[in-house]
Amino acid sequence: MVKLVRMKILRVLLLIISIIFTLNAKELEKVSLQLQWLDQFQFAGYYMAKEKGYYNDVGIDLEIRKFKYTINPISEVTSNRANYGIGRSSLIIDKSNGKNIKLLHAAFQSSALILLSTKKSNINSVKDFVGKRVMTTSDAYLSASLHAMANHEHIDSSDMIEQEHSFNIDDLINGNTDLMASYISNEPFLLEERGIEYSIFNPKDYGFDFYGDILFTSDQEVQNHPLRAKNFRDASIKGWEYAFSHINESVDFIFKNHNPQNKSKAALKFEAKELKKLAYYKTDELGHLDASKIQRIYDVYNVMGFVKKSIDIDAFLFHDDLHRLATLSKEEVTYLKNKKEITMCVIPNMLPLSKIDKNQHIGISADYMDIVSDKLNIKIKLIPTSTIKETMQNLKLKKCELSPLLLLSNDRKKYLNFSTSYLSTSWVVVTKFDKPFVSDLDSIKEKKFAAIRDTTHIEILKNKYKYTNIVEVDNYKEGLNLVLEGKVYGVVGNLITLGYQIGKDYSNLLKVSATLSDKEAGKMAIIKDDIILLSILNKTINNISQKEIQEIYNRWINIKYEKEADYTLVINIIIIFSLILFVIILFLLKQNSLKKEIEVLNENLNKRVKEEIQKNKEKEIIFLEQSRLAQMGEMISMIAHQWRQPLGAISASVVNLRLKLELDNLDTKDDKEECSAYFLTRLSKIENYIQNLSTTVDDFRNFYKPNKVSVNTSLESILKKSLNIIGSSLDDKGIEIQELYDSNERFKIYDSEMMQVILNIFKNAEDNFRDKKITDAKITIRTFKNSLFICDNGGGIPKDIMPNIFDPYFSTKDEKNGTGLGLYMSKTIVEEHHNGTLHVENTDKGVCFI
Repeated sequence: MVKLVRMKILRVLLLIISIIFTLNAKELEKVSLQLQWLDQFQFAGYYMAKEKGYYNDVGIDLEIRKFKYTINPISEVTSNRANYGIGRSSLIIDKSNGKNIKLLHAAFQSSALILLSTKKSNINSVKDFVGKRVMTTSDAYLSASLHAMANHEHIDSSDMIEQEHSFNIDDLINGNTDLMASYISNEPFLLEERGIEYSIFNPKDYGFDFYGDILFTSDQEVQNHPLRAKNFRDASIKGWEYAFSHINESVDFIFKNHNPQNKSKAALKFEAKELKKLAYYKTDELGHLDASKIQRIYDVYNVMGFVKKSIDIDAFLFHDDLHRLATLSKEEVTYLKNKKEITMCVIPNMLPLSKIDKNQHIGISADYMDIVSDKLNIKIKLIPTSTIKETMQNLKLKKCELSPLLLLSNDRKKYLNFSTSYLSTSWVVVTKFDKPFVSDLDSIKEKKFAAIRDTTHIEILKNKYKYTNIVEVDNYKEGLNLVLEGKVYGVVGNLITLGYQIGKDYSNLLKVSATLSDKEAGKMAIIKDDIILLSILNKTINNISQKEIQEIYNRWINIKYEKEADYTLVINIIIIFSLILFVIILFLLKQNSLKKEIEVLNENLNKRVKEEIQKNKEKEIIFLEQSRLAQMGEMISMIAHQWRQPLGAISASVVNLRLKLELDNLDTKDDKEECSAYFLTRLSKIENYIQNLSTTVDDFRNFYKPNKVSVNTSLESILKKSLNIIGSSLDDKGIEIQELYDSNERFKIYDSEMMQVILNIFKNAEDNFRDKKITDAKITIRTFKNSLFICDNGGGIPKDIMPNIFDPYFSTKDEKNGTGLGLYMSKTIVEEHHNGTLHVENTDKGVCFI
C-alpha cells in the first residue's frame, strides 16, 4: 500500500515537472540570427552560447541561420526576416545609406582581413605592390581597408592588376596571383601546413584598424524589444567568453556539428587562437564598440567616397538603457530627501578643469556638478579653498563631502572613495618652442622640471620615471613662466590644462614636446563612509548624455581658439599684394615720366634718337621687372598654398588637435594610442619646421627684389648658418652630418638666396632618407676653392628622372609636400644670380649636388 502511494506521488511529481518545462518552453521567444559566412570557429561564440543554454537562460529560443551566397544579412534584418545579423565595418556605409540598423557588439576588435604573399614573390613592402596581381573580392566595401593601406603608401588601384578572388590558396602558391585577400585566421595556416613562407600586410599596421564581425539588429527590434536586445547581446558575449576559455571543447563541437568546409581540428584550433588575439586586441572587454573608432572608420569610408551622408554615431550604437538610465533605489531617494545640501571642495586654480573665481566654482568639473545638481535636484555648496593641499585636508577632516575632480592614488584611497571616471587626458611635457621633440623620455630625465605640488604627478615622476630634479609650483601658469625664464626645462602635467594655457597665453612661445605613457582619469572623490552618495553619483555620471558632455567641452575648449583663425595669413597676403601693387604703381609713374621726357627732347633729333634708345632700354627693364613680378605672384601662390596656417596659429592648432584626440576619448584605451601616435607624428612635423618657416619667409619675399645687397662671405659661413636652421631637425632623425671645409676664399654672395639653395638640398635628402627608410643616413658637406659638394648615401636619383629634376613644377612628392619649384629655383639662384653652375651626379651609395 505504501509503495503504491509512493508511485502515485512520483507520477504526480513527474506530471508537475513536465508541465513546468512545457510552460517554460512556451515562454521562450523565438529569435533568429543570420550569419555572414560558412560555419567555422568564426561563429563559435554564438554556437556555444546556444549549446550551453545561455540564450534559454534569458528567455530566447535562438535559430542560427546558415550562410547562403544569395542572402544578404543587412536585407534579412531590415526586412524583419531575421532579428539579428553578423556584419562587417561596412555596416557604417549601410547606415549612411539610410539603413535603420543599430550595432550591438564587435566580436573582434580588429579585422582579420589582410593581404597575403609568398616570400618567393619578393614583395617586402606595400610600395612593392606596383604592377602586382592582387586577388580581392568584387565587394569594394569589404576591401576598403586594403585599398586604404595601399593609398597610404601612395599606391593607387590603377597601379595594381586586380583579379577576381578564386578563394583557392593554390592560386597564390602556384604563382597565378601575387597577393591574395585573406583572413589572418585561415589562409596562413594552409601555407604553414605546406611549409611555404609568407608575408602579411595588415591594414591595422598602417592606421586602418577596422572592427570584425559586428553583431547588429534593426532600430525596430531595439525600440520594441530593448531588454531582449540587451539579453541577446550579453548572452552572445558570454558564449564568446566560454568559447575562448574552452578552445579545445569548442573546436570539437564545431568540428562535429558545424563544419561544412571540412576543416581539420588543427585548422580550427589555429583559427580559434588567432581570433582570440583579435577579440582581445588592446582590451580586456569582449565585444566593446568605441564611438571614436567608429568615427575614424567612417572618415576612411568618407575619403574613399563610400558614404552618402553623415551619421549620428551615438544613436548608431546600442546603449544599455537599463544601465544609462538607472533609477535610484528607495534608500538613495530617502537619502536625498533627508539631505538639504552636499558640500564640496575643489581644485582652486587649474582652468579649464577647475577654478575658484570670486567664490564661484568654474570650469569643466563645475559644469559637470551643475548637471549633477540639476539631475538630483539638490544644492551643492562650495567650501572655498586656496590650495590643493587645503582641499585635501578638508576632505580628510570631512569638512566637505566630495571633490568633483581628483586623481586616484594609494594615499587618497585611504580616506576617499572614487566614482566612475568621466574625464581622461594624457600627461605631457611642455617646453620652449626651440626645444626638440622627445621620443625617449630617459634622455631628459636629468633636466629640471616643474610640477604642481600636492598632486600625484610628483609622486609618479619620482617613483616611476626617476625624475629627481623637480621644482614644485602652485599652478601651471607659474611653472610655464619658469620655462620662459629658463629656470626649468619644462612643465609636466595634464594636456587639457596645459593645452588651454598655451592656447590662451603662450601660443608662439611654448609647445608640447613629449607625451608620457600615463593617463589622467578624472573621477569624483567622496568621503570614505558615504557609500550611498558614491552609488548615487555613479548612476548620475552614467546618466549624463554625450550631447551634454560635448557642450561642456565646447564651452571650455573648442571656442577658445576661434580667435586664432587665419587672420595673420590674410594680413600677410594683403601686405604682399599691397607691395606688388605699390611696385606696379611706381612702374606706371615711371613710364609716364618717360613719356614727358620724350616730348621735351623732341626738338633735337640726335637727342630724340638717344632718348628712344634709352627708352627702349628702360622698357626692357620694365618688361624684365614685370616678368619678375609675375614670378613673384607664383611665389605668393606657393606660399599661400604651402604655408596655409600663420606661424602663430600653427602651435595653437597642434595643441587643439591634441586636445580633440583626448576629448574624443582616443586615449582612454590602449587601442587609441597607435592612431594617436600616427596623427601626432604629422603634427610634430609641422612644429619641427616652424623655426624654418619664420627664418625663410623673408628670403622668399626678397627673392626677386631688384635691390638685393650681396655680402662678402665664405661658403663655410653660409653652410654653418644653414645648419643652424636645419641641423637639429636632421639630428633628431638620426642623420649624420660630416663637414669637410677646405676653402678660405670669400665671394660676393646673396647669402639668403644661397642658404635657400642649401636648405632645399638638405630637405630633399631628409625626405629621401625617410621615404627609403635609410637607417645609417649620412650627409657629407665639402668645400674646395670655389666649389661646394653636398652628398648623401640615400640611394641616388633614378636615371630616368635625372634630366628633369631641375625643371619647374617637376616633383616626385605629393602636392602637400612639394611644388616642384625647389631645385628649379636653386638652379636659377646659382646660375643666373651668381654666375655659377649647379649640377647633380649619382655616386656608389647616393647622389652629389655640386
